[in-house]
Amino acid sequence: MPLKLTDLNTGGGCGCKVSPSLLHSILKNLQINKNNNNVIVSHTSMDDAAVFKTGISTNIVVTTDFFTPIVDDPFDYGRIAATNAISDIYAMGATPNFALCILGMPIKKLSTQIISKVLNGGYSVCNSIGIPILGGHSIDITDPVYGLVVIGTAKSNVIKKNSNAKAEDNLLITKPLGVGILASNLKKNNFKKDVLYKKFLDIVLQMNHVGEQLAKKNLVNSMTDVTGFGLLGHLLEVCKASNLTAEIEFDKIPFIQESIVASKNKVFTGASKRNWNSYSKFIQATNMKIWQRNLLTDPQTSGGLLITFTDKNKDKVFRVLKDSKIKSLSTFGKLKKGSPSIKII
Repeated sequence: MPLKLTDLNTGGGCGCKVSPSLLHSILKNLQINKNNNNVIVSHTSMDDAAVFKTGISTNIVVTTDFFTPIVDDPFDYGRIAATNAISDIYAMGATPNFALCILGMPIKKLSTQIISKVLNGGYSVCNSIGIPILGGHSIDITDPVYGLVVIGTAKSNVIKKNSNAKAEDNLLITKPLGVGILASNLKKNNFKKDVLYKKFLDIVLQMNHVGEQLAKKNLVNSMTDVTGFGLLGHLLEVCKASNLTAEIEFDKIPFIQESIVASKNKVFTGASKRNWNSYSKFIQATNMKIWQRNLLTDPQTSGGLLITFTDKNKDKVFRVLKDSKIKSLSTFGKLKKGSPSIKII
């Protein structure tokens, strides 16, 4: 039997992220230089990328993202990781310019051909949007990891921070949730590869470039991409940064139908429980079932954009999303004044 990439790690994709609570504990005692006036966005607001001012109106937008394999096909693994990393730039409303590669591979376990396929997957995605990979760094480690540092630019009036959300903003996510559950099924060979694997790829390889368009047209107040902390975790980050509360309707949230079935059959990721334990004290939910909770906390790899916008801009937002072939065209909740929390109805 040939060696499978997902056999080399315990968690894959964005499900291997450090838990929200542990990450907060790690970061809270950092010695931050607060005297640099050129820093527009740092890790303090839990945004998707850092922003550094370089001119009167020009900013450098930088992110780094990498993870262990979520699929066994090395080319697809590279494509998914690259798409996921680039998403952070679009989530800030910025334009990606170039990238650097992050590569860690168990050299004695994987052939150079397999490693090259991972790299070529990343290159194919970057080539598709017209940005070069200019170099990077590689190491020999036990668990395979791959990802990118992505550098972009944006004018000051385009940047969309987590802290920009407003009370009465609508909530919408541009991709259906449930990717982590699908990936768990994939690893266990519980679904037909030729059917659901293609559906899985269509979702995780969908580029979030619509974020750049929405920002340039100034149609949204804030954006973030939903990844390893699940919908509840990333929505809570917006609530905390903007000092707002969210009211969401479970039945209006877009989910992958097969993931709903799987969740009801008690298929979920270990990261779902980890996520819930990290932020459950901020969640108000009456009679929420375990399968529903597992969907809301499911770690998304290369997930959709969570966007907030006013009623006034709703029709224009929908028009841009439709032109970008986004299928999720309904809101699932609103932001309200109040202490950071999420109420599920």
